[in-house]
Amino acid sequence: MWLLVGLTILFNTFAAKQLPLFEYVILIFEVVGAFAVMLPLWVVAPKASAHEVFTSFWNGGEWSTMGTAVIVGVLAPAGAFIGADSAAHLSEEVGNASLTVPRVMFGSVIFNGALGLLVLGTYVASVQNVQEQILDSTFSFPFIQV
Repeated sequence: MWLLVGLTILFNTFAAKQLPLFEYVILIFEVVGAFAVMLPLWVVAPKASAHEVFTSFWNGGEWSTMGTAVIVGVLAPAGAFIGADSAAHLSEEVGNASLTVPRVMFGSVIFNGALGLLVLGTYVASVQNVQEQILDSTFSFPFIQV
């Protein structure tokens, strides 16, 4: 963790002008990484039926209702998905912020939402047995088991 903090301080001190280039590189890693995960699953993994993917739900937290389980499960991803806080801070440094920031936020939600739904759909269609593949996985990252 301290290494990451140190690298961040060094980058912001000496290479701040390279930040836009760095952000484009990260965007490329995001897209390539998503397809690097999805392509093997599309080719190799056994697929669940569409009926099973879109109509079966599991309340593994044993909440009182499925609706409560969904709301509890969607809170953290929804906050991270929108990311409005960081855009609000950037608005202080962007020209014509009243137009630019909402457009960038909207574009980010559309792009990341579409890519996220594609990855999620691929992953959910590839999971055959939640108990065996995810909960009882011996891997540090259960994704590898899938």
